[in-house]
Amino acid sequence: MPFEEGHTYRVSFSYQTNIEGQWAWVTGADRVADGRTTSRDITRDVLEQALDTAAYSREIVAGCGDTWVGLRKLGSARGTDLVIDDFTVTDLGKAETGAACAAVTAPNGVELSPGVPGEYVTTFTNHESADAVNVGIALPGLPEGWKARVKEKDGNLFESVRPGATVRTAWLLTPPAGTTDASPTWKVTATYAHGGDTRTVSADARAAVSDEPVLSPGSMTATADSENTSSGAGEGPVSNVLDGDAGTIWHTDYTASRAPYPHWVTLRLGGAADVDGFGYLGRQSGGPNGRVADYEVAVSDDGKDWTTVAGGTLKDVPQTQRVSFDRVRASYVRFTALNALNKQPFAAAAEMRVYGVPVDLPTGYPPGERPADTR
Repeated sequence: MPFEEGHTYRVSFSYQTNIEGQWAWVTGADRVADGRTTSRDITRDVLEQALDTAAYSREIVAGCGDTWVGLRKLGSARGTDLVIDDFTVTDLGKAETGAACAAVTAPNGVELSPGVPGEYVTTFTNHESADAVNVGIALPGLPEGWKARVKEKDGNLFESVRPGATVRTAWLLTPPAGTTDASPTWKVTATYAHGGDTRTVSADARAAVSDEPVLSPGSMTATADSENTSSGAGEGPVSNVLDGDAGTIWHTDYTASRAPYPHWVTLRLGGAADVDGFGYLGRQSGGPNGRVADYEVAVSDDGKDWTTVAGGTLKDVPQTQRVSFDRVRASYVRFTALNALNKQPFAAAAEMRVYGVPVDLPTGYPPGERPADTR
C-alpha cells in the first residue's frame, strides 16, 4: 500500500524465529534526483528470538521521500528461519509533526566482558534537507547496574550535522560483574532540532556478554598477508574478523593470485593487555575453501619480535574455537594458518577474538546532557 506523506501509520505483525539477531524490520525512504534513486534506512528493529508467537508493532510517520517498510536478513546462522503472520498497516491520520528523517544505528555483534569497559560505537546520519542541530545521543533502557560513559568528553553531543553527514559516538559500556543476562537489549536514541521542531529517532541496541574477559573488537585493528578484493565488502577484507557479523569473512586472494600457505592475521590490541586465549570462528557458509587446519598463535610487544604461545589443529565446526595459553602481556596477537583442511592454498575466517583484560582500563567521561532547544 502507498504511504501518504505526513500521516502516522501503525505497522504490526506476529512472528516466530528460532535464533535472535538474524532478522530486522526496517523502515526506509527512497528519493529520486537527477534520474537516480537513493534508498536509506530510517529505523531498524532487530527481531528477538521467539519460539512461541510474539508480536511486533511500531508507529511511523511517512515522509523523507517514498516511505517503505520491509524485512532484512542480518546474520548467517545455520538453520535460522522466520515466520510472519497477521501483517497489518493502519493509517492513524495526519501526524502532529513531520517525519524524522535522520537515522541512528547501533553496532551488531558487540561482545562485552563483566566488569570491564568495552567500546560500543553508535552512528547518527542526517538525512534531512538541512542541518540537524543540537544533536544528542543517548542509551535509554540500559540494564540495571550497567555503566555508560563516552570515550571523549561530550562525545555524544554535536552542535550541527550537515545533510548527508555521519557522526560517531564511542561509548564505554561496563556490564556489572556477575551479570547473568548474556544478551541484554536497550535503545539508542538521537534527539535533534530541525525546521523549528525537536525530533527523535531510535534503534534497538544489544550486546553479547561473555562469560570470560574478552578484549573489545572495536578497540583492535587487523592486518593480513593477503585479502581478496574482487568480491565485495562481505568477503575478503580482514577487517571482517572484528565486525561482529559471522556472515562476513576474511578470505585470502583468489583472483589476482593464489598466495601459498602460511597465511597470517595480526591483531593490534589498541594497548597492552594480559591475554590468555585466542578465538577463531570459521566461515559459516560458502563451501570448504579457507577452512584452516594447522595453526600457530604468537604474541608481541612491538609487532616485530614474536613469541609463539600456542599451536594445534582446528576442527571443521560452526562454533568459535578457543585456543588457550599461559597468560602473557602483549600489544599484538598473530594467528598464522599453516594449511587448510581441504589442502587448497586459501585461508578464511568469520571472526577472531582475543581473551584477556587491558592493562590500563579506559575511564571515559559522563555523557553530556543535551541542552534545551531555543525557539
